[in-house]
Amino acid sequence: MNGSLDIARQKLIDELVSFSLLREVKVVVVFDAMMSGMATHKEDFEGVDIVYSSETCADAWIEKEVVALRQDGCPKVWVVTSDHNQQHAAYGAIKASHKEVERMLREHRSTSMQGKLLKHNLGAEVVDALKDLRDQLSQNETRR
Repeated sequence: MNGSLDIARQKLIDELVSFSLLREVKVVVVFDAMMSGMATHKEDFEGVDIVYSSETCADAWIEKEVVALRQDGCPKVWVVTSDHNQQHAAYGAIKASHKEVERMLREHRSTSMQGKLLKHNLGAEVVDALKDLRDQLSQNETRR
C-alpha cells in the first residue's frame, strides 16, 4: 500500500509539473503528513512546491494559505481537491464572487452612459459635419 501511494503521489507531481510549465502558473501541492511523524516542510520539485502538512490537515493548510493569498492581493487562486466539503465551500465562494462581479458590471453599465450624449463620443469634425447636414436639411425644408 505504501509503495503504491508513493507512486501515485509522484505521478500526480509529474502531471502538476507539466501543467505548471504549460500554463505558466505557480503550483503548490499539499499532502497530509499528520500521521507520518515528520514535521511540516516544503520541497521544490522542478518548480512545483510540495508541502507536507503535519500540524494541520492539508485542507486546513490550504484554507489558511488561500485566505493569506487573497489578503495579499493575489488575483487568482485555483484549488483542486478530492474533498467534497472543500469543493462545496469553494463552489459557494465562486458563486458569491460571480454574483458580486455581475452586480458591479450592472452598476458600471448603468452609470457609464448616464449623462453622455452622442456628441460627447464623436470627434469635433463629425459633430461639425452633422451640424452642417442639419442646417442644409432645415434650409431645404423652408424652401419647400
